[in-house]
Amino acid sequence: MIRQARAIHCSVRGADQWLTPILTNTLPAFFDNLAEALTPGHPRENAASNSNVPAVHGNERARMTNYGPEQVIQEYQILRDCFAAVAQESGITLRGKDRQVLNASIDMGIPESIREFTSMHQGFRRRIAAGLSHDMRNPLAVISTSAQLLLRPADPERVVLLAHKIAEHSKRLDSMIEELRDSLSYHRGQPGQPATARQMPAQRAIHHRLVVRELAAPRAGKPAEQCPQVRQRRPRQCARGSGP
Repeated sequence: MIRQARAIHCSVRGADQWLTPILTNTLPAFFDNLAEALTPGHPRENAASNSNVPAVHGNERARMTNYGPEQVIQEYQILRDCFAAVAQESGITLRGKDRQVLNASIDMGIPESIREFTSMHQGFRRRIAAGLSHDMRNPLAVISTSAQLLLRPADPERVVLLAHKIAEHSKRLDSMIEELRDSLSYHRGQPGQPATARQMPAQRAIHHRLVVRELAAPRAGKPAEQCPQVRQRRPRQCARGSGP
């Protein structure tokens, strides 16, 4: 078990940050089952038969680590290699039947662990998605209400205030969407995510700043683009009134 823990620590991505008790996890129980299966006359067929040890292993890996499915599979492969290597170094010859039991234990343990691992992550994602979807209603309601108020005649300061509210809550909503997108992936925080997904919040933030800057122009004392016709008509009306 110590040898396997070291091999996992060195070979499995992300395992270098976990302590030995977390790495060994359900290995003692799995090895006990394997020893029973290798004992002549024992009714246990392999280490995974009539046991929930692989499922518990997948459950704990989902809850306690940032593993993906491939890391769980790799752990079982390392277990098989380490068991065979230690047996050979100890002068123990594995018969053909022994190797069949060992391979069957790994081959049955992998799908059971992955099934539970996947089920746990699906439950995590459903709960996170439900919570974030509920929280998204508040910023979305503010954005919708502010947009409706912008359709009504309002002074420039009121327009800028509403625009700032839209920008602020759009940024908050965008952050929630990003968190929701990350929660739908096994590798949260891992490299390799599409660049476009990472760039979208920045692009939206730039767009929001441009909109706010444009709407803030009247408050800065600059003539608004939508008002030049009004200012041009008044001198002509005065000129006509001062005629003969």
